[in-house]
Amino acid sequence: DWDEAYREAIPRVLAAESTLDYYRELQIFTALLEDGHSRIAFPDSIIQRRPFSSPWVALEDVGGQALVVNVATDLADSIPIGSEVLEVEGVTVDEYIGQRVLPYVYHSAAHKRRATAIEGSHTRGYGLLVGPAGTRVRITASLPSGSIVHLTLVRDRFSASRDWVRDTYGDGEPLLKLEWLEKDIAYLAMNSFADGRIVQQLDSLLPQLRGAEGVVVDLRGNGGGNDVIAAAVLARFTDQSLVGTGWRARTHDAYLRALGSFGKSALERALPPEDSALVAQALSDHSGDAWRLEEPDTVRPAFEGQRISSRVVVLAGGGTASAAENLLVRLPQGDRFVIIGSPTAASTGQPLIFPLPGGGMGQVVTRAVLFPDGTPLVKTGVVPDILVQPSIEDVRLGRDPVLARAVQE
Repeated sequence: DWDEAYREAIPRVLAAESTLDYYRELQIFTALLEDGHSRIAFPDSIIQRRPFSSPWVALEDVGGQALVVNVATDLADSIPIGSEVLEVEGVTVDEYIGQRVLPYVYHSAAHKRRATAIEGSHTRGYGLLVGPAGTRVRITASLPSGSIVHLTLVRDRFSASRDWVRDTYGDGEPLLKLEWLEKDIAYLAMNSFADGRIVQQLDSLLPQLRGAEGVVVDLRGNGGGNDVIAAAVLARFTDQSLVGTGWRARTHDAYLRALGSFGKSALERALPPEDSALVAQALSDHSGDAWRLEEPDTVRPAFEGQRISSRVVVLAGGGTASAAENLLVRLPQGDRFVIIGSPTAASTGQPLIFPLPGGGMGQVVTRAVLFPDGTPLVKTGVVPDILVQPSIEDVRLGRDPVLARAVQE
């Protein structure tokens, strides 16, 4: 009951004693929508002072478990990679996430919400090990050896410079990265569609890529950006027409809403039978349930150069969101393109962005994106053609089974 939730949130917001407390209440309220494009962003004044931190332990959801995927070198003996966190502050991981983390997490799909809750976000102030900077967190973990340990870790990620055991972990990934794998297979990591330079960078690599036996396009870390950029990237791989998503959005017509306020019986008495559609529309507008429905769009690739013609395997996962998900939907049918990995973030749509007191921003989704067959994309995401998910053993040994299957394909 959104209206009731709104009324209940007002006294909590009024009671907030600081700007940060105010934004935390807004986070909880907005997270009730469980939508990947409806969220609250802290103002820079909060983000820059880094009120939230975590220990030098990186977690991911692996097979439903909170697994250590990287750790600072000086903690590696205490809680090595492949350890499973069992408890936080004396309660099970599931209990802690449900009570202390999920109330702030805004994503729609259940798998994305849990993964985000375990991995955490310092800039949004939530996560299994995230908390006020400088504080301590008690955990119980099962080590790869089978031993159970109880540790108290300091949330000091930003207070000192330390080294990770695995140097592949961290932020700052390039927009586009090319590596060559076995059998003349090209590996392209495309990490964002928010910057149009990725198209220019891809064009500069085309002479090399045209000679590849196959191309692996990794979108597992691509949180989206602009659909036009994503379509331009895809145009370098195919000249087929690209069928995208459809969508529906709420509409508001003041006149129709006013007409609907007279009620069905009065309208049917006043209007001739041939106006039955007008009556239905007016009633829908008055009830707030009027929708504009858009059929799936079709884009003809506007690229005149020589394209990549080899087989393409696209890697996807929970980090694949928004415009990157829309690219997956646009992939031509047939066996030349195949998607491998795990379901995507189920986060796509056009957000309305608005300023908030104190310098922060809010946004709420304005359209519900639909697959070409009319089914919703939110809550489920794009399900790959071939499901491959890392196991605990893969993490412990540093293997990437998704990429390995892509090379095999």
